[in-house]
Amino acid sequence: MIFEKELYENKDFSEQEFEDKIINSKRFVNCKFKSSDFSYVYEINSCVFERCDFSFAKLNDVKFSSCGFLNSSFNYIKFLGASFKDCKMTGSSFTNVDKLDDVTDCDFSYCEILGVDFSKQILNNINFAGASFENVNFTKSILNNCDFKEALFNKTNFKDSDLRSSKFDGVNFSSLNLKGAKLDLDLCISIAENLTFAKYKP
Repeated sequence: MIFEKELYENKDFSEQEFEDKIINSKRFVNCKFKSSDFSYVYEINSCVFERCDFSFAKLNDVKFSSCGFLNSSFNYIKFLGASFKDCKMTGSSFTNVDKLDDVTDCDFSYCEILGVDFSKQILNNINFAGASFENVNFTKSILNNCDFKEALFNKTNFKDSDLRSSKFDGVNFSSLNLKGAKLDLDLCISIAENLTFAKYKP
């Protein structure tokens, strides 16, 4: 199948095989891509997906650039070789997806992220504000200058990660594993105040 129109609404592309090598500047609203196959697609640029379902889709090796995925679902997907650059994922859900390997300057604010492996990755300058995390693994990842403000955490592992210059305002640290993590002074103070109810005074 080849995408010829610029706008697609309420379409079911489930189990379809897409032939476009490059998909540019398309908009999809309330569309289903369940178990669809993007194996022949190299790049998807400047496209918007609103309330779309990608559950079980094959997205291996696809390069996404400057795309918007708003309130969309990515469940039980293998992202092997896929990359996301300057993409906005606001309000989307990621459940039991295979490792997200290459993520640069993306916005995951208010996303629901369950059972995702972000370990051993460079994830600088990512916006996770207001996101919900459960059974998520950030072990040995570099997360400098990320925004986790008001995020909700349940069984989230930051062991041996680098969290310097990241913001965790309004976060409950009690369910985080921070063993061996690299922290700057401001974050150390925030953690101490949150867990002890004390107030730092220089």
